[in-house]
Order: sequence, then structure tokens, then C-alpha cells
Amino acid sequence: ESAIGLAILILLFRNRSSINVEDMDGMRG
Repeated sequence: ESAIGLAILILLFRNRSSINVEDMDGMRG
């Protein structure tokens, strides 16, 4: 269960990171 929880957190972190990058690019544009 702990392994699954870590995997979910990693996926969420990656999604947030990609979204943050897109927001930064949008603000620059």
C-alpha cells in the first residue's frame, strides 16, 4: 500500500510540475 501511495504522490507531483511550467510559459507569452 505504501508503494502505491508513493507512486500516486509522484504522479501528482509530476502533474503539478508540468502545470506550473505551462503557467510560467503562459505568463511569459
